[in-house]
Amino acid sequence: MFVVTDTALDKIDGNELMTKVKDVLGFKAVLLFVRNDPWFYGYSYDIGTYMFTNSHNRVTPEEYLKTKTMRCDGAYGCRIVRSRE
Repeated sequence: MFVVTDTALDKIDGNELMTKVKDVLGFKAVLLFVRNDPWFYGYSYDIGTYMFTNSHNRVTPEEYLKTKTMRCDGAYGCRIVRSRE
């Protein structure tokens, strides 16, 4: 599940967000990816480079690799990680 926010990732309580998403959707478990990039909307035609982006304002692979993603799962909790292809 992908969540897009305008809040800085280090200001988000990932565990609380994951609980809310599970409750709203009625899921028992979810793998959650949280992004706060303004270009991170919609699907890209170049899915091999990056998964989601605004097709009118694409980022380069180098720019994407400089970004961060909050990753939340039941086994490891939530952590902010460097984005990867």
